[in-house]
Amino acid sequence: MEQPVIKEGTLALIDTFAYLFRSYYMSAKNKPLTNDKGFPTGLLTGLVGMVKKFYKDRKNMPFIVFALESQTKTKRAEKLGEYKQNRKDAPKEMLLQIPIALEWLQKMGFTCVEVGGFEADDVIASLATLSPYKTRIYSKDKDFNQLLSDKIALFDGKTEFLAKDCVEKYGILPSQFTDYQGIVGDSSDNYRGIKGIGSKNAKELLQQLGSLEKIYENLDLAKNLLSPKMYQALIQDKESAFLSKELATLERECIKEFDFSSCAFPSENPLLKIKDELKEYGFISTLRDLENSPTPLIAENAPILENAPILDSAPALDSAPKKSRLIVLENTAPLSMFLEKLKNPNARVFMRLVLDKEKKF
Repeated sequence: MEQPVIKEGTLALIDTFAYLFRSYYMSAKNKPLTNDKGFPTGLLTGLVGMVKKFYKDRKNMPFIVFALESQTKTKRAEKLGEYKQNRKDAPKEMLLQIPIALEWLQKMGFTCVEVGGFEADDVIASLATLSPYKTRIYSKDKDFNQLLSDKIALFDGKTEFLAKDCVEKYGILPSQFTDYQGIVGDSSDNYRGIKGIGSKNAKELLQQLGSLEKIYENLDLAKNLLSPKMYQALIQDKESAFLSKELATLERECIKEFDFSSCAFPSENPLLKIKDELKEYGFISTLRDLENSPTPLIAENAPILENAPILDSAPALDSAPKKSRLIVLENTAPLSMFLEKLKNPNARVFMRLVLDKEKKF
């Protein structure tokens, strides 16, 4: 059951593998990317690009979770053996990069969640349901339409898709979307629904009767909405329809509780934590950007001074300190506390005082 929004902020839920695979195949359209040793880097390039984009947009995603696929057989695969079996095997070059990408995500400080026996979609559905924040799901998978609400939106990287957009595009409510998929099926996931009934007739059936269950409870009314051939298919494919609806329905309780405070977006540029790996795999331009644009931690108050990061990558003059820290104080009150915390009496402190509209520091 959905909880009300009780906190400020937005939770970003990432359909990790879908995002990375799409990036890989986009890069594979051209010459496959490799490092100087010939190791494939297309998927890793997609990951680095994704993190750059997310870091730039971090104010809009103060909380972030990367949802992962189960490494064990999923409940849907057990229910339907041919579930997703129509998909081509992933290229070897892609598979080689997946463990590296997951390791990088963890090193960068991101929260990654996997639940045995469940797909990433189920992880996302469960976390979105539990979330006390406005939630944005980063995916192009239409299965997530069933989750849309005032609290939950979809985002494909460019456009936000809301509950009202589902009604406008499909003519049904988000809560009816699994009924819709039960009728029309999903060729990408390899379940067929009711053969011969498409989106137009599915929409009309649901607009008039409400759900798949109500359709079969009111076959006399459904008959008037379909051609004889379609009505015959409705009768014959009843089992397929309900199985398809079951497969389309995301599990919202595969996670019972979750500490959302643990998934805050990293305070410094996450790529700084994998500089050695970036060098190893040939991300020269990214390293150059990191060196030229050091990313400081902006502290909200002075008491957490000791948590400020050491910016080893900051460009400096030969005579300058080899390690530096940057603290931003919102007002002058914490300044004396800041100075008291300086343990090195020889430390050089550079300050820039900023005036507000009232000409106050």
